[in-house]
Amino acid sequence: MRYSICMIPKIKENLSSYNPSGPIAGLPQAAVLILLHETSEDLNVIYCLRSNNLPTHAGEVAFPGGKREEKDETLRDTALREAQEEVNLELKDVEVIGEISSVQSRFGLSVTPYIGILKSNSLIADGKEIAEVFSVPLNFIKNNMQKEQKSENWDNKKVFFPFFEFENKMVWGLTAYMTVEFLKLLDIEIDLTRK
Repeated sequence: MRYSICMIPKIKENLSSYNPSGPIAGLPQAAVLILLHETSEDLNVIYCLRSNNLPTHAGEVAFPGGKREEKDETLRDTALREAQEEVNLELKDVEVIGEISSVQSRFGLSVTPYIGILKSNSLIADGKEIAEVFSVPLNFIKNNMQKEQKSENWDNKKVFFPFFEFENKMVWGLTAYMTVEFLKLLDIEIDLTRK
């Protein structure tokens, strides 16, 4: 099954009945923008490859986003500001349609993901924080998302982490987890439970 722009109404409908958990109290706040855009073949998700010279998350795949600053009235403002800075997003080119539940990063940030529809994909990496902007078809993500078992000290349980590889870029960790949560809006379930 190919995903197309006709899925946007379904995403909007599911978001209208979705009750996001909101920011996690007591943690520093951050926000990201999960951007979607249509090609002739599929609905795509935009990812960023972070520069190798950054002090944290160097060379990792992420969504555009970052920490909330004092000038940001809302976390939505944070996500949009960061996307403007990192991938030269023009505000006129995006429609933010909602948010999904906030998640805690391994560095103790509460990260709130917002969903945005791109009207035109003219994003350009800033060359400082972001080395590359690339898009992945939803169909590819659905068919290639995997889980890896890791032993972690989280309630003495083995935890499964989602991941997929696209054109030699590994999407994993919090970014992959937020992708899995987004896929639920399309009624696509990725089983991350222990077997």
